[in-house]
Amino acid sequence: MAVDWTLIVPILIGALVTFQGAASTLLGRIGGPAFATWLVFTAPVIPSLITFLIETKAATATVTFTQGATDAPWFSYCGGFMGPFIVWSVLTCVPKIGVNLFFSIQVSAQLLSALLFQHFGAVGVVQRSASVGMIVGLSLTIVGVLVILLAKLRSAAGQQEEEADYENSPTSTIETPESIEFLASDKASSSTGDLLQVEDSPQQKQLQRSGPKSEAVSLLKYGVCLVWGIFSGVAASLQAGMNSTLGIKYNSAAFATFVVACVAFVPCSVAYVVEYMRCPTNFRKVRAETPWWCYPCGLVGFGIVMMFSYLPQRLDSSVLMGALVCTQILSSLAADHFGWWRLSVNRVTGLKAVGASLLVGGVIVMSVWN
Repeated sequence: MAVDWTLIVPILIGALVTFQGAASTLLGRIGGPAFATWLVFTAPVIPSLITFLIETKAATATVTFTQGATDAPWFSYCGGFMGPFIVWSVLTCVPKIGVNLFFSIQVSAQLLSALLFQHFGAVGVVQRSASVGMIVGLSLTIVGVLVILLAKLRSAAGQQEEEADYENSPTSTIETPESIEFLASDKASSSTGDLLQVEDSPQQKQLQRSGPKSEAVSLLKYGVCLVWGIFSGVAASLQAGMNSTLGIKYNSAAFATFVVACVAFVPCSVAYVVEYMRCPTNFRKVRAETPWWCYPCGLVGFGIVMMFSYLPQRLDSSVLMGALVCTQILSSLAADHFGWWRLSVNRVTGLKAVGASLLVGGVIVMSVWN
């Protein structure tokens, strides 16, 4: 199959998914997870309504409400629940296991489930048997993700060893007037009451540059986060099939997008009300600490829903998901390498580069040789 030019859309959206994940995570830390999820899924309602109104007023409008209500299966209306679950999973799990690891697990589940749904024609996806090329491409992408995962685990282990060596090093315990800060407390004060300036060691400067670290979690919670990563990957594939089915039955991708946005808004609003009753949002803190670029991250969700509503009719499900998650992984690697959007700095190693190359190669094979 020739490469369709619309492949550029999931490539761009995939790059923006990392931005949305980083921005929503920061929003969750400042205002709370439910508040961040609600804000992310409030933004798509207005543009989806405008898009729907424009489409219905066009001369070529062919929305079939009566026929769609009769033919659309019940599960096609559930795509709106997938998005909030995915964002909630990102907000909950990324601070605990890191963005690269979470996205790696999510990517594997996305690609595998997309291929299975297409092979069996599940959740409204057009049935098409898996070809040798698709299987080979999927295998390459999974191997690439596993290599990236291995690189992440090795990097984390190395960082822990460096921190342990620093804590146990003599320089970390020897107190000298040139390097120690005497805190203004009962146990540490100078005879004149003056405080001496700290000169950060190279290790401390490196830790400061690395940004916020993942939370310390138990093995059980770590495993739960990995499972949620798998579920969120499957949810992304489910959303693609559900949105596409709804758009086909109503003969309007814009209507399907509007329905999905409205459905997603309901559980997000309920969750936020519950969170607000337990712990009211500090809006003054949100306004003071939230960067301006966090607020438009909800529009990425609108682009994702539009993509899942329009493109499955042009691109195979596995190709669509492959291009999406490929750029998602590459953009997350770049964001980690340079510390974009207040993410912690994790330099790209040779092993990570090999994994990314395998992943890109697998997506090319799935797109061209199937």
